[in-house]
Amino acid sequence: MPYDDQFEGQLNEELNHLTEKQAGVLAVGLSASFVVGWKQESGGTITPKQKKTIEKLAATTTGYMAEFNSAIGKQVIDRILELQAEGVLNKNIAKEIRPFISDVFGPDGKVVIDNVGKKRSIIKVGKDGRLRKVENTITRKYTTNPQAYADMLARTTTHNALENGRAEARQAKGIKRWRFSGPADERSRPWHVAVVGNIYEYGTDQSDYARELLSEPNCRHRSIDYFDDPNLDTPESHYEDLKNDAGLKFEEGEWALPEVEL
Repeated sequence: MPYDDQFEGQLNEELNHLTEKQAGVLAVGLSASFVVGWKQESGGTITPKQKKTIEKLAATTTGYMAEFNSAIGKQVIDRILELQAEGVLNKNIAKEIRPFISDVFGPDGKVVIDNVGKKRSIIKVGKDGRLRKVENTITRKYTTNPQAYADMLARTTTHNALENGRAEARQAKGIKRWRFSGPADERSRPWHVAVVGNIYEYGTDQSDYARELLSEPNCRHRSIDYFDDPNLDTPESHYEDLKNDAGLKFEEGEWALPEVEL
């Protein structure tokens, strides 16, 4: 089928249906993960407020999937326009484009999301460990494939739902503070390692920013209870030792870990 407005409309309609189907499946997983996090901390039943949190998580996730699916659609249309520019007859474009579509939608198909030049908000960690939100300009295209993207999204959203469930349950119990915990290894983001052991109070900007770090793709860190009791809390020295053993340093305005030789 040659490229025209009708084809683009049909393609977008199919992609919207795909996104809706994906969102429905993932929403079930998000709800289950949130409930697990909630019950780990409280053991209580989910309230209307918690249901709203789950809906917000699902809406955010659907937005990520829609962006990915739009990138797939753009690649299909771009390829059709290339074929037309190469002089391929309209009656032959359908035949030529089928294997390309199959490859793009397949588990190993390369999908490029081009947001170069656009602004995005990121969390920066200062030398003193304080967090701040800054605007950053995207300078590189993001290349992935459907399987890798689906795996990343599943891990990240599940982790995010668990953390939101834990946070909601702690606050419902009257726990006001929490601690950023987790690994300090070569797979960790240096700015995440920099705040390992830090203590945050719910309802503050610093806590909100730290929770945003926990929602970054494939994050393996988590929040834990902070009791302000030396008999219950892990000593501060433990976290300092983790960072020192990892070789964490602050260089040229950024946190860094030593490069690992392969």
